[in-house]
Amino acid sequence: MSKISRRDWLRLSSVGGLCGATSGWFGLLAERARAARESGKQNKSCILLWMAGGPAQSHTLDLKP
Repeated sequence: MSKISRRDWLRLSSVGGLCGATSGWFGLLAERARAARESGKQNKSCILLWMAGGPAQSHTLDLKP
């Protein structure tokens, strides 16, 4: 019998909880996609990528004397 560390247990349980929480979304998304396809209306979409990290604004400026 292999022992599982607390960190691994926490990681696995959070993934399981996340999968359980999002399982209802897939049916909702399928319904919305079907309704959009049947309506024939052209909708616009926007994808927002919120990425943490990267250089600070002060490091991206080109300060010249």
